[in-house]
Amino acid sequence: MMLVADGIRAAGTFDTSAVKDAVAKLDGPYVTGNIRFDADRNPIKAVEILEIVSRDGKLVNAYKATVNPK
Repeated sequence: MMLVADGIRAAGTFDTSAVKDAVAKLDGPYVTGNIRFDADRNPIKAVEILEIVSRDGKLVNAYKATVNPK
């Protein structure tokens, strides 16, 4: 939702074409990490890999790795 809100702010209008173009130019931190877009408007962002493990009899998420975009 914040991507859309930032797109509206950047476009300075609610016009859908202008907002779409403004969102495509965004590059910044969002709840899932830094997001930017390629020429085809595909998101470019790192992905966190978690593993579900048992600790003290409870299933918890354990960080495994981060895969960064090229």
